[in-house]
Amino acid sequence: ERVTQNILNDLMTIEPEGVMVIVEGKHSCIAYRGVRDDSTMITSAVGGLFKKDSSAKAEFINLLKLK
Repeated sequence: ERVTQNILNDLMTIEPEGVMVIVEGKHSCIAYRGVRDDSTMITSAVGGLFKKDSSAKAEFINLLKLK
């Protein structure tokens, strides 16, 4: 979560209209030990336009679903 927020903060320094950061990570310490193989975590952070305008945020998320 902290890494995701740090990425957002760094990108906001170039003053874009909006930024949305989505990070998916795998808990390798758990996976390598064989405890669980599906140990992924997704975090997100939003700033600018995406934080203020929920329709812009929804449009962006829908575009991600197309991939």
